[in-house]
Amino acid sequence: MGKTEVPAIYESFVAEKKQALYELITRPEPNLKVSIEDKEDVSIEIGNYLEFIQVKSSTADSTQPLADGYIDFWKTLCHWIDKSKKYSSRYEIGAYRYSVSSEHEIRVGEIAETFQGAHGKEAAASILTKIHDRYNSGDLAIPQQYADKLFLLDNRMIVTSIIALFSYELHVDFQNQLKKLFFNSGTHKQLRNESIFNSISGWLDDQVAPFTQKGNPAHIRWGDFHDETIAQADRFIADPLASTVDDPDDEEIAKEADCSPTYLRQLNLIDISDEQKIEAIIDTLRCSKQICEWAESLEIVDKGLQQYDDTLFEKWYSIANICRIEESDEKIAGKKTYFRTRGDTLAFVLQGRTVPPFISHGRLNHLASNPTHSPRIGWHPRYIEKLAANDEDIQNV
Repeated sequence: MGKTEVPAIYESFVAEKKQALYELITRPEPNLKVSIEDKEDVSIEIGNYLEFIQVKSSTADSTQPLADGYIDFWKTLCHWIDKSKKYSSRYEIGAYRYSVSSEHEIRVGEIAETFQGAHGKEAAASILTKIHDRYNSGDLAIPQQYADKLFLLDNRMIVTSIIALFSYELHVDFQNQLKKLFFNSGTHKQLRNESIFNSISGWLDDQVAPFTQKGNPAHIRWGDFHDETIAQADRFIADPLASTVDDPDDEEIAKEADCSPTYLRQLNLIDISDEQKIEAIIDTLRCSKQICEWAESLEIVDKGLQQYDDTLFEKWYSIANICRIEESDEKIAGKKTYFRTRGDTLAFVLQGRTVPPFISHGRLNHLASNPTHSPRIGWHPRYIEKLAANDEDIQNV
């Protein structure tokens, strides 16, 4: 995972979760279910009603997902044709949404604007005919495989329906947009807004991660989100000193990845995916910042943190020995050790108080990096030997 890859990977990794959170905040429907990587990037279900949301994140001004010539725009329309055929017999499909998040200006092409303005199937059918004419005259460039599918006579009714139900949305500075929406949502007690938002974002990560790590879809119900929001508000009222910090931005993440800290090198030894490495970076940076804040406000002391780390070490030691006995394949043993330790340390308390999940994850990464040449914990059964060999390889380059 190189430095230049990180912003794009990071944006791709978080865009769908941001969209899911957006839906949960803005759609207070008791029966609402938001899914990630199930029927679409993000999908909405209320009973037998279904919405498809294709999520795009743009990290460079040169990437314009709503431009007429953007290939993925046409690909998405064809993707929706297949989705419609698959689900229309079981669901009432009520919307095809194309959501773009970006930190720079997004220019909307004529086609997307025309689709957005189509009201009813007659208007949509007329628009489809005009697009077909423009394509035939050479005025509109659409990749052949997508044009064949869009203009196939058998698909005309479906494409017309997609155009009639199409909408695009732009999210600039999505994180702050979500915060403002959350602060004004009225579903919590309007106290400690920043902390509650950060905590509920972490809760959403915890709901999604166990599924996405295994390549499975994740489902979040609005009722669970609402209940958790109220519970978090109550927790912060009961414990005025409780707080959580923001996620790092993509620049901070890129900088951390570029430094190639030991905990990331350890994850490389067991072939952890780039997305899971991004999770590790986020947890580590958030943990470090939170620990510093707690230490500065004297909420924790060195002895308390040392005891917490010792407890993490003991749990790792027990799990590592079991996994190494169970698995002869060292990489599999390492992966099992990593994920079991992460899961089994979530409930550990720091100085008698429950802490957010990123604290245990971040401190495990801290222990997996220190001391530098012989970290206190590791995932691969021969991690010290492997790290030393890597150091030697780098020195010989």
